[in-house]
Amino acid sequence: AAQRDYEIIEEREREIAMRNVRRLLLSRRSLALCVSSQVRPSKWSTSEVLVWKESPFAFGMDRAPWSSSSESLRDGADPLMMLLAEKGKAWEREVLESRCRGAVDLSGRSWMATVMAAEAGVPCLYQATLEYDGIFGVADFLVKSEDDDTYEIWDTKLATAPRVRDVYQVASYADLARGMGLRVSSKARLVSPRANDKVVDVEVFGASWRRLRDRFLRKNQENDDDTVPLPRGDAPLDAHGRWRGYARTLLEERDDLTFVAGMTKKRRKALIAHGIGTMAKLAEQDTTEKKKVNVMPELAFERLRAQAKLQKKASKAGRVCFEKLHGGEIPVDVLPPASAFDSYFDLEGDPFAKREYLWGVLLPEDEWLALWAHDREAESRCFATFLDGAYDRWQQGGRVYHYGHYEMTALRRVALSAEDAEEREGKLEAMARGGAFVDLYKVVKRYLQIGAESYSLKAVEKLYNADRSDSSDVADAVSSVVAYDAYAASKDATILESLEAYNKFDCESTKGLVEWLRTNFKAAPPLYEVTTTPETTEESSLEGAAAADEKSKKRQEEESYRRDVAAKVVVAEDNKVAGWLEYHRRESRPLWRQRRDWLEALPRELLEDERCVGGCSRVGEGVAPPEKSRRRRRSYDLEFPRQPVRLLEPETRVTFRNDLDFGAETTSGTVVEVVEEGRVRVLASKEPPLRCSLLPDDYVNPMAIPKSIARNLDELYSLPEKRTAFADFVRRTSSLLTSEDHPEDPESEDPESESQSSSESSPGGGRKKKKKTGLLSDPESIAAAVKAMDRTTLAIRGPPGTGKTFVGARAIAALLDCGKKSRRDRAVPRYDRTPHLPRPETAAKPRHHGRRHQDRVPAEKDTGPLVFWKKRKLPARDEPRRATGERNRQARGSPPRRGDGLGLCERAVPRDVRLPLRRRGRSISRGESRRDGPVRF
Repeated sequence: AAQRDYEIIEEREREIAMRNVRRLLLSRRSLALCVSSQVRPSKWSTSEVLVWKESPFAFGMDRAPWSSSSESLRDGADPLMMLLAEKGKAWEREVLESRCRGAVDLSGRSWMATVMAAEAGVPCLYQATLEYDGIFGVADFLVKSEDDDTYEIWDTKLATAPRVRDVYQVASYADLARGMGLRVSSKARLVSPRANDKVVDVEVFGASWRRLRDRFLRKNQENDDDTVPLPRGDAPLDAHGRWRGYARTLLEERDDLTFVAGMTKKRRKALIAHGIGTMAKLAEQDTTEKKKVNVMPELAFERLRAQAKLQKKASKAGRVCFEKLHGGEIPVDVLPPASAFDSYFDLEGDPFAKREYLWGVLLPEDEWLALWAHDREAESRCFATFLDGAYDRWQQGGRVYHYGHYEMTALRRVALSAEDAEEREGKLEAMARGGAFVDLYKVVKRYLQIGAESYSLKAVEKLYNADRSDSSDVADAVSSVVAYDAYAASKDATILESLEAYNKFDCESTKGLVEWLRTNFKAAPPLYEVTTTPETTEESSLEGAAAADEKSKKRQEEESYRRDVAAKVVVAEDNKVAGWLEYHRRESRPLWRQRRDWLEALPRELLEDERCVGGCSRVGEGVAPPEKSRRRRRSYDLEFPRQPVRLLEPETRVTFRNDLDFGAETTSGTVVEVVEEGRVRVLASKEPPLRCSLLPDDYVNPMAIPKSIARNLDELYSLPEKRTAFADFVRRTSSLLTSEDHPEDPESEDPESESQSSSESSPGGGRKKKKKTGLLSDPESIAAAVKAMDRTTLAIRGPPGTGKTFVGARAIAALLDCGKKSRRDRAVPRYDRTPHLPRPETAAKPRHHGRRHQDRVPAEKDTGPLVFWKKRKLPARDEPRRATGERNRQARGSPPRRGDGLGLCERAVPRDVRLPLRRRGRSISRGESRRDGPVRF
């Protein structure tokens, strides 16, 4: 109570001080540059620190004691922000009722109440106030852990992916709680309604938060300069909060570069560093000045300069200006000719429910189709109806036109949740590969340049006089989200009419854009037409066709086998393994889509992608490898224009895309080194194209895994009585462990006898088995269970940080103690890691694995401190390789190998030397010279 009274008195004194300075009335023009006469508070909230980090301008405006006349500079209430706040509070209440029952509500209480509740051992604290060292905050939840009596910080968020601001917020709460003397866990949780909880390591991000906090306190407590800074152009407008409109006004008066379409933060910083700080100055730059900006490609600089010039021209003319690129021609495979089966598609989605509630399709002859989906089942029905209709029209030569990538992303998401997901997803991907969907945004960005800040459909449609003024009460995507949420609460049918009118206008605008492009651009030959090189003969074409037919036949056999196994899974009604056969193929599809986008991109587009190297030119002919070298690939030098690159690390696999013929076959190579700036050396078995682009080639084909899964599932359902580890894993049966007191009997495979208790013997008569259930917590018991496993699996589960890796390491060590190195070496005894004497005559022969091999043999117990390496004698077929190795060593000037002709080493090494095994050719450990160390093998 005393603390609460003190805070009330402090608040009254602050209000008196604020009243004394409100008499300062300042003009709108000089508002951002004047002295604000702020009243410095004794403490700051974590939200204020994060606002200051993102926008010092918004922080200064919020803290400034402006009069009511200057309140007009602040934006009005944002309906979307109000909706987000309401949704956030509702989600917070849901978490409180479902996951934090029995919580103590500390809303409006001081930090002393938080300390007292924590000392009393309250399991959950809701809206707990935290304060330490001039910073305070209010945590959503402090949940007590049952294991170590520490409190874990929970913060509720609507976003699926955590933002930097969210991570800083939970790290600040943990820092404040520790400063107050509370025991806080090193992990915090971001609780989201549409995803699993995101665990944040506050120990990792705590140091970054403390640096930010100290910088904030030094700036706002020790510095006497109270001027409000101008808004930063590199910060997004949304970062300025309720001062977004006023910040935009100030940036427009400054003619900031942030309004140039396509401008990024990195490019803006580079231009300012070279003295180009305004849009007008960028538009006035001569083409020769582009060589001065070394951090961006010349084509990118030229495009930005032309964009700024076009926007300044449009601003003076009072209308949207445009320029045609690539000679005013669009290839027919990029923008196909008109068809009677074309359709125009647009979606309206609810970001809170992750559901597409309105599917609008404009068919030929202006036939309008609106499909509503107010639940998941209706969404699946709308998707099936749309996909079947679009597929049929595509078979007859039609295309589906849309603007932006949102429609394709939503279609792929809905396809995964459909009942017949495999069939629907396969049909959708076939249409995407066949060019059934035409993204007009890519067409506009590639072949058109307009004088507008963005290339949204609302900005582009001004070219063909589309007027939205009287179309609907819903004007944009934000208002559509707010309107549909209002419908969900009121069930007002007029809201649905407004949403349908808005969606229909988008489809009509998409159709108008297609007609405008066909009217103002000429049709060019296909861009991705596959051509035949002059060197290709009829015989080679037939050989290639035969190889393709053989590959296609093999693929069809594998697909047929996979479908047969999938049918067995359906018959068995085993839903747990239903998605295993399609998992790897589904996961690899995004990689192939990205690769297809790279193969279809223009060279200037690849120049702006740091993952690729665009616009390369081959210099000279390839250099053959040395005569005695095993390498058969030639080295080539490629020159490339200035661009940001991350691909040119040595030993990086790359793909050569022919820039003169996009349909030509691609080849692969390896980066050797960057010879000089703008020049790279690569190794390739085939000559790279004269003009090419380098694409990443880091794809690892995982198809061997689903093949193995299909083979094992086929065996599982064909022989259900056979007991295997895979069968135990699929059926979730308890682990079968053998008793170490009895010898193993590999003949016993009766699954019913294996499930009996340890007191009963199996039909084999030689082994007792017991079925262990329950939880094992200590590493010793888990290691013993691992050693006793009998053709089964053992699940080691637990949350992060509970010791799964620790237990696994102990289990592996226990297996090595028993001599169980692998399935092939199950009976091999455990040997010491030190060199040993030659193996006895009775020892088994080492296996030959097709390469140089040296086997270790056990040491005698009474050998003393000196032991030797034993090297395997090479077979007769390896004699030429041995001679080649000796010649190579002589050519390098290396001494010959030590040891006699029988392969025994001449040098003894003390047993207590513990040197790690190294690859041949590398130096040995620190402190051991090559002469004094063990012989390499």
